[in-house]
Amino acid sequence: MSIKQYLIDKKKEIKELEVKEREGEIVKTKSFATAIIGPRRAGKSFFLFHTIKKEKLEDASYVYINFEDDEVKVAKRDEKVKLIEYHIEEYKQEPIFVFLDEIQSLESWESFLYSLIEKNRYFIFVTGSNSRFLSKEIATQLRGRALTKVIFPFSFREYLKLKNFSLAEHPSSYDISKVKGYLGEYLLFSGFPSLLLENIKPKQFFSDYLDVVIFKDLVERYNIENLFVLRFLMRKVISQFAKEFSINKIYNELKSEGIKVGKGILYSYFSYLEDVMFSFLLRKFSFSEKKSLLSLPKIYLCDQGFPNFSVATKTSEDFGRIMENCVF
Repeated sequence: MSIKQYLIDKKKEIKELEVKEREGEIVKTKSFATAIIGPRRAGKSFFLFHTIKKEKLEDASYVYINFEDDEVKVAKRDEKVKLIEYHIEEYKQEPIFVFLDEIQSLESWESFLYSLIEKNRYFIFVTGSNSRFLSKEIATQLRGRALTKVIFPFSFREYLKLKNFSLAEHPSSYDISKVKGYLGEYLLFSGFPSLLLENIKPKQFFSDYLDVVIFKDLVERYNIENLFVLRFLMRKVISQFAKEFSINKIYNELKSEGIKVGKGILYSYFSYLEDVMFSFLLRKFSFSEKKSLLSLPKIYLCDQGFPNFSVATKTSEDFGRIMENCVF
């Protein structure tokens, strides 16, 4: 299949997709590209489809390509970068919107994308794999010509929309009870779209997810050699979510077990988890910046499903901690 035919056929596929609404506004500007980033499997590609449908774009108004699609992967680079040219041939006009999905799979994607941005003629949206497309690198690679939009798993408000539930301004006691029931379901499950929209077993999903994060996002990218320490750290992060988190304490635990690892390695491994948006640190607020920086931070996860389905034992306090994690 030619790239030109692919571009046409893809629009038919997108029209037939049932796309759930996501919250959050996008900034439309022709001076910057908007990079859609977020945790793995949070729904970044579907956010592009959501944008296409929300903007009610006609076929002639946009071009979409996923560089990970088989039809695209087998094509030569010279063919892939002609997508604007092929669009004009088909529709006799330039696109207004350009959607570039999994752009990291295009050879020398930085130069191609920058050349499109420099034209100042399109609203450009891009996604990329966490293993090769991190938020802190985008600004450098695109010389400051990119904005970022972060997509997380479904929030509780989005979860309610999936359930076709809307809370009135003055809710009845029945509605209040119903929303409490939905909240309990949400807190003890997950916000990942795949789990909410498809018949996938949660424990298998999170087991596979952790393996992909470890081997694709971390080991391959950062050349991590000490897998035992990495797995140990991730288990600690999951079990201590919404609690104060100390790398020094973990270092001492490993040391007491006779496992030799430098504190610098532990700090590096943890920073990698933040890079791929698996976990996040939050320090105490203080009007003194020094006090804030020196405070012991709390750790939060990108989704409540990790403690729900990855931790063997639970305590009565977990419900409150899960709620705190979701609020974060």
